[in-house]
Amino acid sequence: KLTGKGLHRALKIGLDAIKLHPSEKWDGIWRIVFFDIPDKHKWERESFHRKLKDLGLYPLQKSVFITPYPCTEEIKFLCSFLNIHEHVKVIESPTIEKDGGLRKHFDLA
Repeated sequence: KLTGKGLHRALKIGLDAIKLHPSEKWDGIWRIVFFDIPDKHKWERESFHRKLKDLGLYPLQKSVFITPYPCTEEIKFLCSFLNIHEHVKVIESPTIEKDGGLRKHFDLA
């Protein structure tokens, strides 16, 4: 049975291991991650922001990131680890207006 410290260490290892796995063919769905994490959770907000960049999500705005790759489970895990579920939303959309720059950034057809 894991102690609290052991569980935290195991989750940290899981956090470091999170990666997105792009498929060979894009499914045409954009994943948009929105967050509004209060100042009292500054460390969590900065950690979340840094991990989104590490995962390769593109920053549309300071607290809005986008990716064409499935990421819902990874974001859920990250939110669980940082205890920020209520401050994060993931939306999937088949269209983004004027997405040519995003398609180029992600090297999509």
